[in-house]
Amino acid sequence: MFLRNWSILWLVSLFVLGCGYHFAGTGSNLPPWIKTVYVATWEDRSQEAGFGALIATEIRNQFERGGKLRLAPEDKADVILTGEIVSLEQRGLSYQSYAQGVENRLILRARARLTSRRDGKIIWENRSLYREETYATGSQADKERILEKMAYDLAEMIYHQIMEYF
Repeated sequence: MFLRNWSILWLVSLFVLGCGYHFAGTGSNLPPWIKTVYVATWEDRSQEAGFGALIATEIRNQFERGGKLRLAPEDKADVILTGEIVSLEQRGLSYQSYAQGVENRLILRARARLTSRRDGKIIWENRSLYREETYATGSQADKERILEKMAYDLAEMIYHQIMEYF
């Protein structure tokens, strides 16, 4: 019985590993010439000071954690990742009275592009990145926490899209 169970487990493992299966974000078929990336500070059309820099920092952190590409200065990187916050809208979501809001929703629209440094060719692009989150009205700490969460989630999304694209 033990031998049969062990054999089944071994066969399933062999099949899963042999078919190219991998967990999201761990696989990559990056072209062999792409080894380093430069992540530029994002263009920021929002009214939130430093939000573009926060997103760029979170993207850098994702690449460091992922380990597939090393961060490099712009003049030494194989590829350059740029991005733009197209809009960051704040909308009232629920109200205690006509003039007093209880919850707000932040809606982020952005775009990002990965280009080859040597020839400027676009390697990957997403022009319709989108995130939305809700927070309690009147709480600046909640709003800042939500902005940090949005930056982290967006960075994770971009990293996984780039890694899974190839």
